[in-house]
Amino acid sequence: MTLFTPLIVAAFFAVSPARAADSLSLSCDNELGLLCPGRHGEAAVRCLRDNEDGLMTDCRRALAALAAQEAAARAAREARDAALPEPVVKVAPLREARLVGAAGAVFLHLAGRPDDQLVSAASGAPAQEGDSIVVGPGPSSAELSLDGKAFVALSSGTELALTSLSLARTELGLVVGSLAAKIDKLGADEELRVRAPAAVAAVRGTELLVAQDVAGGPSLVGVVDEGRVEVEAGGKTVTLGPGQQTSALPHGTPLAPAPLSTLRARAAAFAAVRANAASTAKAWKPLSSAARQAARERLFRRAPRARAGVVRPGSRPADAAPRRVRPLRRGPGGGRPKDAKSAGPGGR
Repeated sequence: MTLFTPLIVAAFFAVSPARAADSLSLSCDNELGLLCPGRHGEAAVRCLRDNEDGLMTDCRRALAALAAQEAAARAAREARDAALPEPVVKVAPLREARLVGAAGAVFLHLAGRPDDQLVSAASGAPAQEGDSIVVGPGPSSAELSLDGKAFVALSSGTELALTSLSLARTELGLVVGSLAAKIDKLGADEELRVRAPAAVAAVRGTELLVAQDVAGGPSLVGVVDEGRVEVEAGGKTVTLGPGQQTSALPHGTPLAPAPLSTLRARAAAFAAVRANAASTAKAWKPLSSAARQAARERLFRRAPRARAGVVRPGSRPADAAPRRVRPLRRGPGGGRPKDAKSAGPGGR
């Protein structure tokens, strides 16, 4: 039965000593021929174990010795794996976003909630990646700070999405409305972008104005008194310096830099933004993760349904959809109910 001798365990049990394999093949020569004819390698060993009750003493001992060798090899592998250091999972650092000012109708759309679910937001409310800040019409405004280093003032009728708060690449999405931002000089490995519907402004540290006054209209970008901003649209990039602005239409390219004109009035009111940015930076104290989470849970516990009369600036007005006409109630005889007031000619 020498046909089985060299092939029984060599392929499958490469970690076992050759002596154990040879002992198994010699000690189980008869069993292999009678109980497991034509079986080799792993299949032969499995067959012997399945028929262990019919094995002679020598074969059982050889099979047990091989099992011990396998167990020792497994234990050695497990010990080696346990001694290896745990893989280090690097988590990209995120900026801490917080409302530092809120006047009038200011709401948060919390990440993961349906579009029509808004909660009232007051100064001190923490925001996170994926949230949107919604400032209602009228005398309403909001102020957002990122780590105390980037200050963003939002005017009435503005919706701003916190698309990404990664320190390496922060992106704010202006859906509609306008913002004025005072941003400290960024580090070499930091990036901050403001994405409007028709243009993207890449900031390194500046006094920035971005406006989207009309949905589907031009996106306006301007620099007040300091810094430079690269504005990209339609595959073309222009660089703005202090006192310059540009604009771009959807699917268009940015105009050449020009002196502030459309944004001049907003630039004239920028002194308040500077003052508020300075006071916020001085008073800024980072919140622990636990404190931010607790504040978020308090927001989530508020009524989740949309508040009556609140329309997100970036959404379609409710009355733009066709109104459902309720059928006229009829009385028992098919006419109007007796208590219904009749309308005169031409009346309602």
